[in-house]
Amino acid sequence: MKIGSSVGFYNYDATTKHIDVYPQLLTTAYLRHNSRFRTGIGLEIGLHNTQGWQPSLFLEEEIIFNIMAKAMVTLNKDAAKSLEDLFEDCLKDALWAENAVKDALPKMIKNVTSAALKKALTDHLEATKQHVKIVKEVFKVIGVKAEEEKCDAMQGILDEGEGILESTLPGPVRDAGIIAACQKVEHYEIASYGTMAAYARHLKQTEAKKLIESILKEEKSADKLLSKLAVQKINVAANKYED
Repeated sequence: MKIGSSVGFYNYDATTKHIDVYPQLLTTAYLRHNSRFRTGIGLEIGLHNTQGWQPSLFLEEEIIFNIMAKAMVTLNKDAAKSLEDLFEDCLKDALWAENAVKDALPKMIKNVTSAALKKALTDHLEATKQHVKIVKEVFKVIGVKAEEEKCDAMQGILDEGEGILESTLPGPVRDAGIIAACQKVEHYEIASYGTMAAYARHLKQTEAKKLIESILKEEKSADKLLSKLAVQKINVAANKYED
């Protein structure tokens, strides 16, 4: 059995709900129209099996055009036209994201009760400040002015982290939630810097690739440390914690 489709002219009778499709066989569809008869171009979709062509759906051109219109994307005036453009757009996102994380971490640190977690986040705050400088250096080595562009994905992750602070009591449970929020940040950054390193390799931007991979390595280390703290200490404490 195969799924198939065909395009042809049709005549539609709104009273009998009958459609004649040419050059295809007759089929029936239930469409709403103001007038009794309509003629135009439509798309018939059905199945090819041992009994022949079995039409199951008929779309007239108006419906097809509406579907196509919804699927169309309006391009920005500065839409990326090359891998180089895409690489630069990613760097702009990364610079904004690193600065946003730098601004968000102090509040997280203030709300942590675990000494080990507080130290880990404090150390990562310093690393993040360096990451901002490294991303700017990447812009420099590729000969492009360093610019930021708001990263909606990172904004959403940070907003969720803010929500965790508001929805957890201070102590091990909040610490566990903070780890979850921070690891979402790390995972996004790992994905982003991994992609940018791949772009830099294809673009033969060797120095840029090296700088990006230095950040990627630190993000992976931070994520690994957070997992260790969660599994060995904080999740255990949160599971036993009672107000």
